[in-house]
Amino acid sequence: MISRDIIDSPFLFKQWMSKCRTTFALDTETNSLKYLDLEIIGFSICDGKQACYVVCNTKYKQELLDILAFYICESKLIIFHNSPFDIATLRKEGVLVTTKIFDTLTACHLLDENIPEKSLKSLAYTILGVPKDKIKKYDDVTPGTEEFYIYGINDAIWTYQLFQRFSPEIESQGLHHLAYDIEFPFQYALVELAINGIKADPEEAQRMTNSTRHLSFQLEKELLDMFDADWDVSIKKKTREVFTTPQINFNSGQQVIKCLQELGVTLTETTKKGNLSTKTNVLKKLKDEIERQLNETI
Repeated sequence: MISRDIIDSPFLFKQWMSKCRTTFALDTETNSLKYLDLEIIGFSICDGKQACYVVCNTKYKQELLDILAFYICESKLIIFHNSPFDIATLRKEGVLVTTKIFDTLTACHLLDENIPEKSLKSLAYTILGVPKDKIKKYDDVTPGTEEFYIYGINDAIWTYQLFQRFSPEIESQGLHHLAYDIEFPFQYALVELAINGIKADPEEAQRMTNSTRHLSFQLEKELLDMFDADWDVSIKKKTREVFTTPQINFNSGQQVIKCLQELGVTLTETTKKGNLSTKTNVLKKLKDEIERQLNETI
């Protein structure tokens, strides 16, 4: 059972952090989602054994943030869900995060890009099994109330629990380098983009978009030709817009399995539910094995 505390003084926060592990989940609460307008009104922390919500919209705000900044520097790993938002929020308040991070939103996408909704609340329901009636949205609670503090604590707890689920899967699927050396550090670049913006060339962006679409169309056509398939054409009655839909959806795991089986490829790895797996690492292993066999026959 995870203990829960509501903290509103530097003394109590120092006491609490002195018992906190060096790997912890951190979630911020703000009065706005817009960077230029937002101010932090509180934050929640969970280290797997204890969780707390720290009330920041008081006269102790700066002192509380200074304590947080110290323990961030002392940490081994900080866990976020959508880290660019929280890191940018903390930076605006003078708290710099430069330590090693784990982003559960990014990890979820690495493990299964086909999950349609990856918000913290959605994953709490679909991955952690939290009942829907126990999941509150920001608009369902009133800032400054005990219900709001519990809402914040739950966010930190669920973020930590997702880390406990995703971290071993990252390792077992051979994604450690991709996650810790590429994707998680890249979140810091996204923080800079969120704060400073980016100079873009709209015309060049459109040209690249068109070029990419053309290449995607060519590759899809080659795949469809392999299986004697084509596109279905439909017209929207009101607007008379023309739509094309491939007869094989190569984003569908089940349809990809069928195509591979038609080619004589045997799949052996399965999901937790016992279905054949088409995750990225499985297909990469399959690709490497086919290339090895081809090289041996040359």
